[in-house]
Amino acid sequence: IFSFFLRNKKIISFFAALITCFGGFAFLFQKRTWQGEFQIVVENELGITPGGLGSELKAAESLLGGGSANFLDTELAILESPSILMPIFEYIKNEKIKKTRSARNLSFKKWKKKQLNINILEDTSVLELVYRDSDKDLILPVLEKISSGYQEYSGRKKSRNLELGKDFFNKQIEIYKRKSEDSLKDVQIFASENDLAV
Repeated sequence: IFSFFLRNKKIISFFAALITCFGGFAFLFQKRTWQGEFQIVVENELGITPGGLGSELKAAESLLGGGSANFLDTELAILESPSILMPIFEYIKNEKIKKTRSARNLSFKKWKKKQLNINILEDTSVLELVYRDSDKDLILPVLEKISSGYQEYSGRKKSRNLELGKDFFNKQIEIYKRKSEDSLKDVQIFASENDLAV
């Protein structure tokens, strides 16, 4: 083996130099990919933990979107949904078309799979979103738009949940008021039948 390398050292050196040059040029001219990320802390809107609740509180908790086993999965699905991401995709596509015509063939599914990574951090209630792009100037605007879109959706959802929660508790107050009045009547009837002072 040593003799072979010694006899062919010129050819081997030539090919080694050629491969090194090609590798260097490929590295210099390859498109760089930039990355940005942000995290969202998803809070239970009721501020209570599941378990040990009465049926009414459990119903209210479920109504307001808190404490359910799939609550984080739901928030993840919202963040990944086309209703949040499609306007962002259209913005990116338009920006890229201004620079290169090849962006016309960009599809939403391909873009989402290749350039976005959204997941739940293990053992936390934190959603992490990572965005990658070869255009450095798009990273920050895209992250801001995704964050704003999610917050706007979340704000509308929270307002709706609070409205539903208010209606729910008002109905519960009426139910317990009627129960209290019925109980008082029963006590008065029992007292009058048994000559007891109330």
